[in-house]
Amino acid sequence: MGMFRWDRPDGKPVMFEILTITSEGEDLLLRLRHYSPKLAAKEDKDKPMTLKLTEHGERRAVFAAHEHAGDLSRIVYHCPTADTLKITVQFAAKEGEEREPLEFELTREGK
Repeated sequence: MGMFRWDRPDGKPVMFEILTITSEGEDLLLRLRHYSPKLAAKEDKDKPMTLKLTEHGERRAVFAAHEHAGDLSRIVYHCPTADTLKITVQFAAKEGEEREPLEFELTREGK
């Protein structure tokens, strides 16, 4: 289980995201849901965004759109070092529009 908080430059929250990764049969599924600062859910109550593990290696995992994923195409988690996690969120292309991926780099502090 994990969470993400997106803040404005002034520190006020824009949205929260809660996610889980579960093993179901032969599949590993990542489910996520977005909330407003007042905890109003963006997705329907019985339709979280769901992605399925499609690639994995020692330092990389790729989850691709599976059910109710909206404009999400895939999420790539990559650990180039033991103390760094890079996350790339890719979106499905809409006709006549291309959306740049969101990229995050997290670094472990204070061992």
